[in-house]
Amino acid sequence: MPEVPFAIPSLAIVLRMRTDERDIGDHRLLLEFLNLDDVQTLPPEPTIVIVPDTIPDAPAGEEQYTQLVAQFVGLPILRSGLHRLRFIWDDKLIRELGLPVVVFGAEPPAIG
Repeated sequence: MPEVPFAIPSLAIVLRMRTDERDIGDHRLLLEFLNLDDVQTLPPEPTIVIVPDTIPDAPAGEEQYTQLVAQFVGLPILRSGLHRLRFIWDDKLIRELGLPVVVFGAEPPAIG
């Protein structure tokens, strides 16, 4: 029977953001993977400095993107339930995704 706790062997996060001339300069991106108790489970302060730039000789109106790929190994999952992945750009939450962890064949988690 499947059990928790377990570790996700490898988690890759790919982020693609449309940027323009207003975004040129240093920015801080914080990734948070919150467990059921809202405790950060990624390594301490996984903050990345991103410096978007313009594409030389890009046609007027051409969309530009900044991409980031991050990989984490051995991400701990202590209980089944809804975990959350959050992206914080310059202290502003820009995206939050739920990661439901369900152990099939196990008792459902208590609610409330």
